[in-house]
Amino acid sequence: MQIISLFLSLLVSFSVPTKPLLKIAVLYFSATDQNLKAALMQQITATYPCTVTEIKGIAGMPAAAYYKPRNRYRAPVVLTY
Repeated sequence: MQIISLFLSLLVSFSVPTKPLLKIAVLYFSATDQNLKAALMQQITATYPCTVTEIKGIAGMPAAAYYKPRNRYRAPVVLTY
């Protein structure tokens, strides 16, 4: 009986290492409304087990991402940037 209780106490005290939280940094490409920023941060943390950091400042769009025939920026280039 003592062996069983010792075994059970070891099982209960054994902790499985958890994965570290993700660290997500958000950098905006234009001036963004504070309400939209707050909603974005809330949705990211609700979706992923992470900590979110807002990088201060505004990034410029990469010139290579601009697609002149359609007057728009191409997402794959921006995401790679």
